[in-house]
Amino acid sequence: MIPSYEKRQISPDWRQRLAPPTVWEFQNYSGWKSSILYLLNDVIDEDVRAKFLDEPPEYIVGDNLDWLDGIIEAVHGCKSDIGELLVNRLRTHYRAFRATHGTRTADLASFYEKGLLPLDPNRIHDELRSRFLNGRFRDVGEAQLEAAMEDMGDVDGGGREGRLYFEANQDFLIQFCAHYMIHGSEYLHCLAIRLGNPDRFRAELRKEGKPVVFVCDVPMAFISSRSLRDFAGTTLEYIFKDFFFDGDFEPEPYQGAGFSILQPLCPQAIVGHFFPAKMRDPHRGGIVTDGFS
Repeated sequence: MIPSYEKRQISPDWRQRLAPPTVWEFQNYSGWKSSILYLLNDVIDEDVRAKFLDEPPEYIVGDNLDWLDGIIEAVHGCKSDIGELLVNRLRTHYRAFRATHGTRTADLASFYEKGLLPLDPNRIHDELRSRFLNGRFRDVGEAQLEAAMEDMGDVDGGGREGRLYFEANQDFLIQFCAHYMIHGSEYLHCLAIRLGNPDRFRAELRKEGKPVVFVCDVPMAFISSRSLRDFAGTTLEYIFKDFFFDGDFEPEPYQGAGFSILQPLCPQAIVGHFFPAKMRDPHRGGIVTDGFS
């Protein structure tokens, strides 16, 4: 690791570096529950809560809010699209969304000076050629790279071109998606393991750089309405399950909450970084690793 930006290293425990009120930290349910109820207090009032508790739906789910719209319409007598309403109010209330981005790098400076960049397949192809088509691997050449790209149906980076991915649940990222930190770029990894023996090339990917997680405040304007609608649905699911269980509800600690944006994230949006000490490698049966062995 090239020495740089050591002062930007932060605690790996998100509870010790909570986001400011203007940033929505989705993982911190107890921190935002009251804010969301305040945003919707003209719609989700005591009458709606009482109707819900008197006649609870069979399923309380976030991906289809018909059950909640039906309750609101019955109480207030007007058509409801509570998911869309919450999306609009979230955009107004919060300036950014706290999320994490995992990767592997030997140079933090490139991130703190250029920001986080969406996938550019040509840049990954150049990196792959530099690392594996340099004469050290006599059985790997341009033909193998072309075959790997064809195998992935690679016309746009396997569907990833132009996208930058984040995970709102840091614990989920480390426990179940650690391959991003262990082997780096998913696209680079997918191409590399198609050059020959997958275990051999995964081991090579682990030789350079260090696993790192960047904590970021992604501007709300960068997040698609579809992604925000998903978060809004889960938010309402959590709140009404909390009503149902009389305040004795906690979200699943490892529920994934990933999303992507279609533009670079500027360096100023990076809160800091940390180096995960232990991760589970999904490509090796979930063994616990430090990302080097």
